[in-house]
Amino acid sequence: MLFPHLLLLCAVLSTASGCSRDDARNQVRGNSDTALSSVGPGPCTLEFSYAIGTIDPRFHISRNEVRQAVEEALALWAGAVDRLDVQFHEGIRAGEQARNTILFEYDERQDQSDRARRFQDQIASKGDFIDQLHREYELEQRDLERRTGEHRRLSGRLNERIERFNSWVESVNQSGGFGEGQLGEYEEQLQAVEAKREREREMRADLDQFVASLNRRADLLNREVAFHDDMVRQFYREFGDEYRFNSALYRFDGTRGTITVYHFHNRRELKVILAHEIGHALGLGHVPDSRSIMYETIRDQMLGREIVLSAEDIRAVQALCR
Repeated sequence: MLFPHLLLLCAVLSTASGCSRDDARNQVRGNSDTALSSVGPGPCTLEFSYAIGTIDPRFHISRNEVRQAVEEALALWAGAVDRLDVQFHEGIRAGEQARNTILFEYDERQDQSDRARRFQDQIASKGDFIDQLHREYELEQRDLERRTGEHRRLSGRLNERIERFNSWVESVNQSGGFGEGQLGEYEEQLQAVEAKREREREMRADLDQFVASLNRRADLLNREVAFHDDMVRQFYREFGDEYRFNSALYRFDGTRGTITVYHFHNRRELKVILAHEIGHALGLGHVPDSRSIMYETIRDQMLGREIVLSAEDIRAVQALCR
């Protein structure tokens, strides 16, 4: 991607009562009605109970889409343990029944992200326009080469014709001059030379006009490229710090946990964010490998075709069962 992402993910916040790994683990113990199972190296069962709370409509994401994103994030952790029991609560009392509530709170971070995305779209559109101008410029350059070649060949034929005409005139003059019978031939050859000369002048004038048009297109292309570069610089001036904001936060009050999503750039990134915060809810802290879901920022996890747990993530979640 053209613009790098560096989004800080949450550290676990707690009340004065504290939030130990055991506290976090205890919150997911309870009845479950959904199980995501996989084959692991040893017996390891975890639980996650959740409800979906308020979703600000400015995120333009439905509750079903949020649930799908949560299930996809949970599936990552399910692949590292023998069993992940998931219980989804919905209805009026869902927030009371669930051990975790997922909220989407729109604030200046998402607004900043949305504006950055719109700006990126404008930059991309300008880039597409420049690409089109460049393709047209290259086509006209090839046309210029063709026209220049035609003019060069015509000029060569004209010069050869003039040399033959001058040589003939010189030869006749050395032989005593033109008689009445040769004057007619002289006029015919002179008219042929002038006709070819006129054709060369017309072609040269057309070529000059074409070159002037091509130069104007080159100037336009250079201006658009400069404007595009200014847009990129402006983007980094206005939004360069945006990627340092926290994208989400997990809080545990000693009884229940809350995952609050503040902003995300796309659904792929949302999956990483939710997986990271669910990891905190399961009892995980941050790990040092930048490719890990539980790394403190979103960076290398976005590389590759698929979002996957790292070896560090797997070791960390399996350690919860020991």
